[in-house]
Amino acid sequence: MTQTALLIRPARVDDATVVAQLLGELGYPQQPALIQLRLLTLSDLRDGAILLAWMAGRVVGLVGVHCIPVLHTEGGLGKITALVVEAPLRGQGIGQRLLTAAEQFARQAGCCRMEVISGNGRSDAHRFYQREGYDPTDQTRFIKTF
Repeated sequence: MTQTALLIRPARVDDATVVAQLLGELGYPQQPALIQLRLLTLSDLRDGAILLAWMAGRVVGLVGVHCIPVLHTEGGLGKITALVVEAPLRGQGIGQRLLTAAEQFARQAGCCRMEVISGNGRSDAHRFYQREGYDPTDQTRFIKTF
């Protein structure tokens, strides 16, 4: 990682523009006004967090983590819903620090497992998660949009 100090902090409503830009890099373009509303809603939840990597006076990455209580096993399930670092800064340990912060949040919320879903075409991300101890599964994922 670079010599510049990296701080992980919760997202604020006034971070909406940079959060929208980062989500665009991840392939999910969003309007800042909609992100502002989502950040406002998510700030009231205790079972989730949007954490930002702040370096050299600006936001350079983010991770979204949510905790889900489950019936079938002890402890909840933590779920990474987004993790992105600005393209020029990837490979410097920022994603690792964001992931660690998300895992700490989930553990403190009572989760005993963490799940991340990463698209088939994201081979770099798959290698990253495997380096960080995440095992790929052979489970089929089903989604219904409504």
